[in-house]
Amino acid sequence: MTLLYIGNTARTIFGVYNVSYKISLVIVEFAISTCELCGIYYSWIRSNGIIDLIWPRAFKPVQILISVCPLFFFLQTATAILYCANYTEVNPVPTLSLVNSASIGVSGLTVAILDCIFTYIFAKYLADIDSRSPNRGVATDRKFIVISHHGVAASVFSLCATAVYAVGFVYDSVFISALSPIFITFALWVLLRMKIVLLNVGGVNSTSTKLIKPASRITGAIDSVGAGSMQGEKYVSRKAGISGLPVAKE
Repeated sequence: MTLLYIGNTARTIFGVYNVSYKISLVIVEFAISTCELCGIYYSWIRSNGIIDLIWPRAFKPVQILISVCPLFFFLQTATAILYCANYTEVNPVPTLSLVNSASIGVSGLTVAILDCIFTYIFAKYLADIDSRSPNRGVATDRKFIVISHHGVAASVFSLCATAVYAVGFVYDSVFISALSPIFITFALWVLLRMKIVLLNVGGVNSTSTKLIKPASRITGAIDSVGAGSMQGEKYVSRKAGISGLPVAKE
């Protein structure tokens, strides 16, 4: 985040053809890519168990998208370096500019898709455990509730940052340029607070690897062995099967 603020500040000081401006532009793209990756990875680590519980059919596709998203995120940094190394006042290299803008668009779209998925999953879980709901589909887990509440807020802030960044392509404004890092900062602070709260409610490492069985799946077992013996029953969710994908430790 420090690099992001430094880069944005430098861009407002130097001219667009100045070497310092070009360096600051690359710094901004790299910082944004890193923030996006950290936010998405952390959200995945904390939420993959909820996804497996709420929307199991989407688990594998989301897992694959998470595994390849670094390519999309850092592509914008690579194209920014290529663009800044070649454009001059005489030769603005519009093709490279278009490629860089397209890579930024792909990165932003990837973030938006994942944020929408996370928001849906968290909101769906909270709705399913709502005591006012006539058909509660899942048993409650305090850690999952914490993750869901904070996850919704972080995803909304991230979506706002992506939207503002897109608007910045249309309207060249210092105010708009400053809003996107602010929203990213809010999202990261929400995730940090979520980790602190999780530590206070009984450990952060087990949240994404153990799930409480949905009520609908244990109805038959309750009939046969009694409701008392079913308290605290859990099952282990699918482990991430793609090399390099972060998974919370048990």
